[in-house]
Amino acid sequence: MASPIQRSGTTLIQRLLSSAPNTLIYGESCAHDINLMLGLWIQKQGMFDHRSEWRNKQLEQVLAGDVDDWIPDLIPNTTAYLANFECLIADSIEFYARFARDHGRDRWGVKLPGWNAFQLENIMNLIPATKIIYIVRDIRDCICSAKNAFMCQDLDAIAEFISIWRTNLTQAKQKLKSCQVFWIAYDDLITHPEKVISELEQFSGASGINLDVLAHRINDYDRRHVPPVPLTAAESELIRDLLDRVPI
Repeated sequence: MASPIQRSGTTLIQRLLSSAPNTLIYGESCAHDINLMLGLWIQKQGMFDHRSEWRNKQLEQVLAGDVDDWIPDLIPNTTAYLANFECLIADSIEFYARFARDHGRDRWGVKLPGWNAFQLENIMNLIPATKIIYIVRDIRDCICSAKNAFMCQDLDAIAEFISIWRTNLTQAKQKLKSCQVFWIAYDDLITHPEKVISELEQFSGASGINLDVLAHRINDYDRRHVPPVPLTAAESELIRDLLDRVPI
C-alpha cells in the first residue's frame, strides 16, 4: 500500500483492510525493511554482475593460499552471494506471511506513504503476485493534515512537500499501470464508501471489511482525531501558484 506523500489516507486503508478477519496489514517499519533489502539486492546485482569475474578469481587465489593481493572486499562466489541475498529477502517476506497465517490471516501486506514508484515496480518484477493499492488525496487536504503532525510548518516546507508529492505521483502514473495496481481517490472513498470498499475487497481478497471503521476518525497515536489546520491566505496562494505552474 502506497501513496505519493504522507497524510494521504494509507493508515485509513490499513485499518479498513485489517478489519477484515482474513487480512493483516503491517506498517512502515516492515515496509522499510522490504524496501531496504530490495534496494540493496538491486544495487549489489548491478555491482557484481559486471565485475564478478575478477572477484571470483580473487577468491580462488585466496582459497589456494595466495594472499599477496589487495583483498579488502573479498566475498564468496558472486552467484552464490547474490542467491543468498535473494533468499534472505524471500525468508523475510515469508516470515510476514507466516505470522499472518498463524493468526488466521491469509492475506497480508505492508503500507508506506511516499513509496518510490521505481521500488514498487521492482517489487512487482521480483514478486509477480504482488498487488499494489495506491491512494491519492487532494494535496491541500494532505497539507492541512500534515500541519497537525508538525510538518509543513512554513512556506518552504510546503513547497518541498508539494514537490515530493508531484514527483512521486507523476512517477506512479508512469510506472504503475498494471492490472495489479488498484488506485483509490480518497474523496471517492469518503463519498462512496460502499462502492470503493466492495472494489477493494474484490481486488485485495480481503473479506468482511468493517465499514464502521470510517466512523472512527483517528490521526494520531492518542486514538483521537485532531481537526485539520486551515490554510492561511499565503499558503493557499503558494499552493495555487505551484499547482498552476506545473499541473499533474
